[in-house]
Amino acid sequence: MKLIVGVTIVGVTSVALISFASVAAHAQPPVVTPTDVPRVAVVAAPPAGFNPLTASPAERAHYAVPPAPDPKIAPKAYAQWLRAMADFDHREPTTLVPTTNFAGPMRNLKTQPSGTAGLLYGTSSNWSGTSVVGETFAKVESIVGIFTVPAARQAMGACTGGWDYSVQWPGIDGNGSGDVLQGGTQVDSYCKSGSTSTFYTAWVEWFPYSWTNVGSPAISPGDQVYVQVWVTDPSNYCESGGTYYKGAVYLDDYSTGISATYCLDPPSGTTLVGNSVEWIVEDPSVSGSTGLTNYVEEAWQDGFAWAYANTEFPNYHFMGQIPAYLQLQDILMTDGEGNGISGVSIENGAYLDFETLGCVYNSANAC
Repeated sequence: MKLIVGVTIVGVTSVALISFASVAAHAQPPVVTPTDVPRVAVVAAPPAGFNPLTASPAERAHYAVPPAPDPKIAPKAYAQWLRAMADFDHREPTTLVPTTNFAGPMRNLKTQPSGTAGLLYGTSSNWSGTSVVGETFAKVESIVGIFTVPAARQAMGACTGGWDYSVQWPGIDGNGSGDVLQGGTQVDSYCKSGSTSTFYTAWVEWFPYSWTNVGSPAISPGDQVYVQVWVTDPSNYCESGGTYYKGAVYLDDYSTGISATYCLDPPSGTTLVGNSVEWIVEDPSVSGSTGLTNYVEEAWQDGFAWAYANTEFPNYHFMGQIPAYLQLQDILMTDGEGNGISGVSIENGAYLDFETLGCVYNSANAC
């Protein structure tokens, strides 16, 4: 008996059931709940005893098992995937909250040589992190980011009178294209007249749609989370009444052991470009925002991307490693005066250390 995840759609009324389809799985019962949130569907837990490691390809497709890295080509990446799959059947009811907030493409990128072949230093008004660019990536691709959710606060000495926002995510596209397929966490801080509050949630988005907050897994500061984003291929997709969801996001909170999978589709006329992959802390577009959250420091323990459908040449990319024949961009977020406000240190190929800078860290600093 399949267990459908409980779903509450805030401000949304109609809910129906669909299946995560594959060539061999059309006859199986439905396990996905679509919603009136534009092009977002929720994948339910598999039946008791389901093992994503031993399941057939049709079963894996039916339950939206994320693509696995090749254990021979990328053994460390495969080990991270194995860890995330240990929580695959640990699901809880979820809540979907549509927003008018956007985690969008990189804005105002300026680059300069670093002195190291294949590495460029860049600045942006909304992104900090690393991005691999330089070719049109395979249309079927997956990206993983693993990081510790930071604590939200406002700049030292500041009480802005409103909310500061930040989002942390791995994604495909957005560095030179108008779309981004992504998922991650939101970390916000509020202060007014001495009253303070914080807000944490997971979310999914295929820009130019706005992001959707999701209630499962529940997110808390200090949690280590695994986020995998991928583009579904023609034999492995979410389907409902002729609507085919072309992307998916798997979220696993290692700290609580709870996971969830969401299927996504872009707005009409938007297609995956495949020109970049990235691991990002962003100052998102939110009406009324008083600035970037002072997250202080955030550690990313691993991140990698690959063309999983291309079994002969999967083209693995790592968030802190200069790729062969391509470029790795090290991106500093700056304010309107060119001052750094969020940066990243590349410790090694599998470890990034983000930190807030300037007036976002301490209000006494110039902005």
